[in-house]
Amino acid sequence: MAGKLKTHKGTAKRIRVTKTNKYVHDKAQKSHLLTNKGRATKHAKTGRTLSETQEARIKTLLPHNVR
Repeated sequence: MAGKLKTHKGTAKRIRVTKTNKYVHDKAQKSHLLTNKGRATKHAKTGRTLSETQEARIKTLLPHNVR
């Protein structure tokens, strides 16, 4: 009997799946000290999509497409 497929919780907290099944993560350095950073810098830190090779690795860590 095979074991359960378990979700990697560290990955589930950092990566989210969009409605079109793309994997998106936020870049670092956007949690505090935001007054010294410009608007463009702050905007560039959000919603980065992963490459196809990274997606293949992530799919094994998130077997149930955690949203």
